[in-house]
Amino acid sequence: MHGKREDIPLVFQVGSYYSRQIEWGDMDGGFWAFPAGFDSTLLFKGLPNGCESPHWGYLLKGRMRVKYADHEEVITAGEAYF
Repeated sequence: MHGKREDIPLVFQVGSYYSRQIEWGDMDGGFWAFPAGFDSTLLFKGLPNGCESPHWGYLLKGRMRVKYADHEEVITAGEAYF
């Protein structure tokens, strides 16, 4: 399956932050855009140990820091991540 960003339903948007998501079989696909300095901690509030669902992604632009219980990682544009 594949889809263009503009063809995937817009689920949420506030300013430059948005989420486009779609169900494809047993997986969810989507595009997310976050403004510089965005802290996603509140998105995971109430979930046990944050979000334990597996996530695959590819960072198109910028960089992002991911905080785990025991370490941090920095993903940069052009890198895939799990």
